[in-house]
This record gives sequence, C-alpha cells and structure tokens, in this order.
Amino acid sequence: MAVAFDSTFGGTSANSYISVEEADDYFAMRVHTDAWANAAIGGKQKALMDATRRLDRIEYTGDKTSGGQALEWPRTGATLRDETIDHDEIPVRMLDAVCELALAVLNSNIDPCMPESVQSFSVGGVSVALSGPPSSTFPPEVDRLIAPLRFMPKGNVVLKRG
Repeated sequence: MAVAFDSTFGGTSANSYISVEEADDYFAMRVHTDAWANAAIGGKQKALMDATRRLDRIEYTGDKTSGGQALEWPRTGATLRDETIDHDEIPVRMLDAVCELALAVLNSNIDPCMPESVQSFSVGGVSVALSGPPSSTFPPEVDRLIAPLRFMPKGNVVLKRG
C-alpha cells in the first residue's frame, strides 16, 4: 500500500514539512542539484518524507503545538538563539534542512543501514556512555541548519586532560 504524501502544516497525517513545489523553489536557487531536478515527483516525495522522518527523530526545544499533529513542528516554546519561535511557524532553517537532507538521500549520500546516532563506545577497555543529543550522521550543512533548534541539556561537563 502506497503512503500518501502530505505536507499539511500541523496536520494529523503530515509526513513532510515541505511540498515538492516549495522544494523545487528552494533548489532553483542552488547549484549541484541534478539529483533533485532529474527525480520523478514520486522520488522527490519519498526523499522529502525520508528527510522529514530522520529530522523528526531529533529532540528540539519546546513542545508540539498540538497533540494531534503528526510531526515535531510546529512547536510551542521553541527557541532560536534565545528568541521564541512563533507557535504557528516552522523555522526556515528546518525547511532548508529537509531540502538538503532530501537531496543527500537522492544522491545516495545517506546510508539507510547506518545507525543515526552514537550513544556509547568502547576503546582499549574503556567504555563511555554519552549524554545529551546524539551525534549525527547528517551532512554538515544539515547539522549546521538544525543545531540552533536542538534541545541541549544544561549541565554538561567538559573534561580536560591535566
């Protein structure tokens, strides 16, 4: 059964933050977007849904505006550089991140089998469990776009060698 593409703002069955038409407008201003330009509409929709799904796994500041909305945005109490984001807005940088990640998906620069975060690791008999937001396997541009929107717990400790 095919999943219906739905970019309805705050919708109960939304599965993309941005429509294909809006993404087309975004990519019209970019270079090196052949994978997007050459993709069929169905491929573009799948890439946008995949990018949205991946970005929705991140913990952001604030709370969902409505309990019935399918996606993490819009949010109430979300902040961007200490400024509150309107509860009826999805930040442009989030929409841009969806486009950039969708392009990476179409370019096959995202490994679907690769874990999307590292929570612990061991080296030479030492095990480390990480706290805070998971590390990312997103392309650098996507990380740059979403970094100011992410929830960052207070009280992280920086360790320095003596």
